Amino acid sequence: IAMTAHLARGMVEGIAPIAYATMVIAPGWFQLLFLGVGLSRHVLRKRRYGPYRDWRAVRTEGNGSWFGLSMKRLTLALGHDFFARK
Repeated sequence: IAMTAHLARGMVEGIAPIAYATMVIAPGWFQLLFLGVGLSRHVLRKRRYGPYRDWRAVRTEGNGSWFGLSMKRLTLALGHDFFARK
């Protein structure tokens, strides 16, 4: 809608300023509203069910997988295992 407002303003000379402002500003407020609703639902869902499970099982040990070897190299380079579960 906001992009269409810019297009309409360029094509039509006599567009009302309030209509143009509404078409440009209103979508941003709806985006913020939906973001807030989604965030609050996420927080409520985490409180109710606990942390989400992993999307996939990843081998983190160095048993030949590329990811495991990369994790070992990163741990050696940084001197700390930031990915260790506590």
